[in-house]
Amino acid sequence: MYNNNGDIKINDFIIYKANWKDKASNIEDIAQELSLGLDSIVFIDDNPIERSWVKSSLPDVIVPECGDTPWEMLSALRSGMYFESVNITKEDVKRHESYKSNLDRKKHERKHKTMESFLEGLEMLAESTKVNPTNLIRATQLINKTNQFNLTTRRYSEEQVKSISESLDYWTRCFYLKDKFGDNGLIGIMIVKKLEESWHIDTFLMSCRVLGRTMEKYMMAELMSDARSENIKLLTGEFIPTKKNALVKNTFKELGFKPFKENIFSITLGEGSVYVNEFIKDNR
Repeated sequence: MYNNNGDIKINDFIIYKANWKDKASNIEDIAQELSLGLDSIVFIDDNPIERSWVKSSLPDVIVPECGDTPWEMLSALRSGMYFESVNITKEDVKRHESYKSNLDRKKHERKHKTMESFLEGLEMLAESTKVNPTNLIRATQLINKTNQFNLTTRRYSEEQVKSISESLDYWTRCFYLKDKFGDNGLIGIMIVKKLEESWHIDTFLMSCRVLGRTMEKYMMAELMSDARSENIKLLTGEFIPTKKNALVKNTFKELGFKPFKENIFSITLGEGSVYVNEFIKDNR
């Protein structure tokens, strides 16, 4: 991030590491501190031995091959187009601020002895809305880049997401989360196919920036509430395992779903509230 003079100063960096640990270990530490997947990191170095070590230790990290001069490294970054984006959303603009807020949350977490007291102290507020022209670009972006908390990893183009959101055959939601440290913006997406007597969860994903906040319970409660309002008694969901989403293999079970058939889970909707999330308040 450049300051107004066009120079890079130490304060422009969210995290920097200057120690005797190897670079692969430092990269893992940075990813954990920022709640980032390793596949979101690009590592560039003028030393081929360092590049080889990071490649072998952290295969998910992107390691461009380059020479040992600044212009050769810059050329490698430009040709790889690792930071190019077709569209820039407001979440992208606030990314630097968002990462700083996450570090504040980590410090806050270390002050608490239990996860419950940590979550209560965040003072979280959540809200949701349908996929619409205002959030379409960001929703599509999240659908196509989220890997860890993504139960099906289905990818859709912007045109496909727009078509789905306008169809009466689908229920769609974008979820937002803020707390006392800042606004996380749009962090979750659900796409649900409306069948005649049941609804099927096609897409259920959440940004890794908010993992561990119990946001998945809020999301599921929203879906169940709307399904019950349309007299739907059965919800089904699918888990499609990938190399990167093992984190969520038990999510449906943890949310009360039962095995239905291979990789498919179901839950029967009764009367009343299914989830009362004691940590997240509704901001609407």
